[in-house]
Amino acid sequence: MRLRQLHHSWEWLPGDFELPPDLSGRKELYVWRVHRTADRAFIALKLDDGAGIWDATGKLLQFFEHGEDVEFLVGGKQALSLVRLYKQAARGHWNGLQLVDLTDFSIQSKAEIYTPWSYGQYLVLDSKCEKGVVTWREQTEWGYAAFDVATLTPLPASLAWNTATLSPPAFAPDSSTVVCCHRHRSRWWVDEAGDWYDPSPGGLHKLATLTVHELASNTVTAHDLLVTLTEGWLPDRPEEEEWQAAWGPEFVSSREFRIWLPDGSQEILTLPLPPKVEISRPLLNQRPWPEP
Repeated sequence: MRLRQLHHSWEWLPGDFELPPDLSGRKELYVWRVHRTADRAFIALKLDDGAGIWDATGKLLQFFEHGEDVEFLVGGKQALSLVRLYKQAARGHWNGLQLVDLTDFSIQSKAEIYTPWSYGQYLVLDSKCEKGVVTWREQTEWGYAAFDVATLTPLPASLAWNTATLSPPAFAPDSSTVVCCHRHRSRWWVDEAGDWYDPSPGGLHKLATLTVHELASNTVTAHDLLVTLTEGWLPDRPEEEEWQAAWGPEFVSSREFRIWLPDGSQEILTLPLPPKVEISRPLLNQRPWPEP
């Protein structure tokens, strides 16, 4: 089956993928995250329902019941999976972390990690596979809990933010910092009482908030992402999700990271960030739309 991935836009993944029996009857299925081993022998996908590991030809090798995400560890011989645990909690939810051997897909070790409000959504590791975070999201809030990859035990660092962000966070290459790009609100180009098809009055508008989380001290700084609009500016499809937020981040060097603006264009930002990050170039009101 052909699958579409959610990133800063919907994009078709190359090739076909074998699906587990419970999903084989679906007419449409979306991919939320894609991971590949360095030699590209294995590919891990987070789907609408479940997560699994495939080989380079699209053959299904392992599907995780109640799976939420999968990440490969350095060396390509192990993977770490995030699964839902239907275990009672006074508030929030318990999730499972499973260390998987990629030679026979046996579970080598297990641990539990707690997330408030809802189940874990994304599993994000640093480039050294020393630290990780499990993100969670509900209707009006989003955040993550950090853990040590070697021991699968929680770390004291965590974050909660008051918007339902879709894009996953990213570790800086030195593993000391986690950067997030949080959505601000729908129809950010007009005031909150505005309609979807109301044109912008122009001027400076808040598009998103970037947070920089220093894990060792568990301190977070927030940086508004601002764009200047011309009077009458209006997106070509204002109700589409792609226009509601910036997407990212993705690190491209030790201190630089990429974000995608709502018009589909990229912007490179550098740490440390100023209190307010202003995009000086104009934002287009049309964006490329993928094939249906």
